Amino acid sequence: MGRPDVVAGRFALCDPLARGATGTVWRAWDLRRGSYCAAKVMRQRDAADPLRFAREQGVRLTHPHLLTPYSWAAEDEHVVVASPLVAGGSVHALLGDYGPLSAELVADLLDQLLAGLAHAHGAGLVHRDVTPANLLLDATGDGRPHLWLADFGLAVRSGEPRLTGLGTVLGTPGYLPPEVLGGALPAPAADLFAAGQVAAALLRGAEPDGDAELPDGVGSPLRAVVTALVAADPAD
Repeated sequence: MGRPDVVAGRFALCDPLARGATGTVWRAWDLRRGSYCAAKVMRQRDAADPLRFAREQGVRLTHPHLLTPYSWAAEDEHVVVASPLVAGGSVHALLGDYGPLSAELVADLLDQLLAGLAHAHGAGLVHRDVTPANLLLDATGDGRPHLWLADFGLAVRSGEPRLTGLGTVLGTPGYLPPEVLGGALPAPAADLFAAGQVAAALLRGAEPDGDAELPDGVGSPLRAVVTALVAADPAD
């Protein structure tokens, strides 16, 4: 798409931050608020996209580890969903810059992620795309890291109709559990599997490649939690 200077008279797109399954996220200036934001310009690929947009911009959850939209705007073919801007980068960048992380840091990040997921699941929402790229960090310097789960573009509520045909799987390879790959409907257990894969990736210093082994030196409490999260049986 051609990049307009301003979308819907409100969001001035400055520079792209990330590209995801449902659109491109820009650093943008919100003219109404007078501040920067993360503005996702939604992709229009098929007839289900307007409903996906309606779902995402309708997600309003208040939790210290969930980053959900605060506004939206549309003009012609351009649809934008705006969220607060997080300045510390993504966990994906952290993984690329530092490789394997300490068990203490991974446990801290996993604890925050699970707290956010517990709140979302309690509200009947399944995220469906828990990956390092969708986990953002505040710029805290030497302080304790603060994690945000972002990008609810694939999220669904329990009981909502699926927008893809049978045999079509949405999500990020490596973070999808066996039951979803087999055609099961989205459920909270799928997000927990993905959270475990995120933790395992941070401990190994690499994205999932089919290797389920954790590095030596990972203590038994964290090892037990991660192993349970990535169990093949969702009941586990």
